Amino acid sequence: MRPVSTRGSSSNAAASGRLSRADIETLCILNAVGEGTCTPRQLAERLGLSVDLASVLVDVLQELAAGGLLVQQVGEVGEVGGPYSVTSEGAAWMAERLDSAGLE
Repeated sequence: MRPVSTRGSSSNAAASGRLSRADIETLCILNAVGEGTCTPRQLAERLGLSVDLASVLVDVLQELAAGGLLVQQVGEVGEVGGPYSVTSEGAAWMAERLDSAGLE
């Protein structure tokens, strides 16, 4: 599971009312992170994946953080790579995608 890009061609797909696979994967991750904070291990559990995949999810979370959709919380005790929370940009991105697909 690796969301490709939060910009570019997926925006065109969203504008037409269709969501790309990357958009759907990103929406699932952002929704699973939720309104609080979420570590990679918690994310694996929330997505119904083995917690052994938490280390793989770190890369995905870092990619989404680099795109501004997530932020890694600093100064909290947690496992390596977390916890993360959805940014206001991430929440707006989710709302835009869901609205354009007629799902909100």
